[in-house]
Amino acid sequence: MILALGVSGCERVKTEGDASHLQAPPKPVSAPARAELPPRDVPVALTANPDGTVHLRYVDRWGATTEATYESVDFLKRALPTLERALTAPQFSELQKSVGSLGSVR
Repeated sequence: MILALGVSGCERVKTEGDASHLQAPPKPVSAPARAELPPRDVPVALTANPDGTVHLRYVDRWGATTEATYESVDFLKRALPTLERALTAPQFSELQKSVGSLGSVR
């Protein structure tokens, strides 16, 4: 078996003072201003449904609206550590009070 290697040289373009082939650098692009974040005291809506499920709706600390339905109050209680990371302190305090008032319904 014969191995053939081809080596080609690089050709250098001489420009010596002629910069007409160069393009102007692109202009920097700035991102549009982000819409103002929602107020930090956006309420948390918690609804206990007749079938035992619990519906939660809130706007998180980053401005995203989230809705979730939990199988029961117990499932919602187990999710509180995760929800605490997404909510502001006043929102989480409000949620804890609401969950406490629902008790443990199954």
